[in-house]
Amino acid sequence: MLFLAVFCGFLAENLREHQIEKKREKEYILSMIEDLKEDTSSFKLVIRANTFSCQRIDTLISLLKGREKDASVPEISQLLAIKAIWNNNFELPAYSILFSK
Repeated sequence: MLFLAVFCGFLAENLREHQIEKKREKEYILSMIEDLKEDTSSFKLVIRANTFSCQRIDTLISLLKGREKDASVPEISQLLAIKAIWNNNFELPAYSILFSK
């Protein structure tokens, strides 16, 4: 009789733990879905910012390689300022190669 009581208690505990794990699993899945939604929106913003930055860099390079560098100085300086603000790792010496040609 004692064995039967202990065995039934074991089964009840197992069943209860299984239900709790199922509930946690659903919570984790919902949390993961929310995290993925946030990550997706963050990636979209980063992609948009990178696209904008790449377009500005392309414009800057074409102005620096162009024949009329002196006429484009205000535009070049504006693009350099935008790039410096948007990117903390901006290094001006990397563009000095373009001025030498």
